[in-house]
Amino acid sequence: MIAIGLGANVTILERSIDRMRHLEEIFRRTGQPLDVVEPPDRGVRPRGRRRDRAVLIPGALARDCITREMVAEMKDGSVLADVAIDQGGCAETSRPTTHSEPVYTVEGVTHYCVANMPGAVPITSTRR
Repeated sequence: MIAIGLGANVTILERSIDRMRHLEEIFRRTGQPLDVVEPPDRGVRPRGRRRDRAVLIPGALARDCITREMVAEMKDGSVLADVAIDQGGCAETSRPTTHSEPVYTVEGVTHYCVANMPGAVPITSTRR
């Protein structure tokens, strides 16, 4: 919600139809725009030139859904926050970082790939 509030276009890939409906309902009530779609391996392909999609499967290695070429097509100054970095990352250009050195730049795109991101805000990250 913070990213949306700051004007970002956010797309969530979700495998569970029930979870997709839940997310859509939450954001519909807030009036915030959100795109919730199935992952590409289930028949949904990224639309147009948008490259802001990835998927995390709990307990499994994340797939490199975002190639270096896709990162190169992003606008300079874009931010890629890889929340799947604990499972190997979802972008080909991702590598784990720390809170002391949280970002690096590849192809003009700032990468934020801090492992265990929820650990920085444990109370907030566990609220329902």
